[in-house]
Amino acid sequence: MKKIVISVGILFLLVIVAVAMIWQDKQEDKTQWQKKFAFKDTANIEKIYMVGKSNQEVVLKRENGHWSVNEQYNAMDAKIDLLLSTIHDMTIKYPVSKKKRENVIKGLSTSATKVEIYTDANGDPARTFYVGSPTQGKKGTYMVRSQDSEIAKTPYVTHIPGFIGYLTPRFFIAEKEWRDLRMFTYNYNQIESIKVDYPLNTHHSFQVTKNKNDDVQVTKPQGGQSNQDQLITTEGRSH
Repeated sequence: MKKIVISVGILFLLVIVAVAMIWQDKQEDKTQWQKKFAFKDTANIEKIYMVGKSNQEVVLKRENGHWSVNEQYNAMDAKIDLLLSTIHDMTIKYPVSKKKRENVIKGLSTSATKVEIYTDANGDPARTFYVGSPTQGKKGTYMVRSQDSEIAKTPYVTHIPGFIGYLTPRFFIAEKEWRDLRMFTYNYNQIESIKVDYPLNTHHSFQVTKNKNDDVQVTKPQGGQSNQDQLITTEGRSH
């Protein structure tokens, strides 16, 4: 009988310990989201939405391997790559101290840029955070997480290890700054010839033609002079 009582007691204690551990894990899960800013699976990001306090906004969307700006213009690849690498690499440097927390939250509420990351362009955001101003030494960036419309109570200073500076400028909203400035997007191998006409100075008009061996020949229209005897080669030599 005594052994049974002891066994039941031990079993009861094990149950209590198990319940306590599960409860602790759940409590930690409830707070861990506040510390997660970086999004490692950037290959699955389909849309990034950013809006400032002046309600200026921008939508960056990936479709068929290409990024667009506000679903109207092509986005500049270099700037998209920089933004994605920032989202992937940024990490917490330290939590804001309790003494400064109130002022930092006030600053974030008035001037921060809200960033929403989507892995499903038509679904709910997979991650939401606010990007604020730099720290005094401009070696960190104030940020705070949001989840289910709940703003985390603790803001953090974030950075990218090895990078000296702050991240705020990488989350810009101006549409014109995101647009691809290229007038033509042809691949070099797709171009066979280019003709330039000057209607008022026809003697300055010319045509550039690429031959099969990739040498380039410049000719004058209407039987003008050419560099046929001095072809420009792909190595920058003439022959």
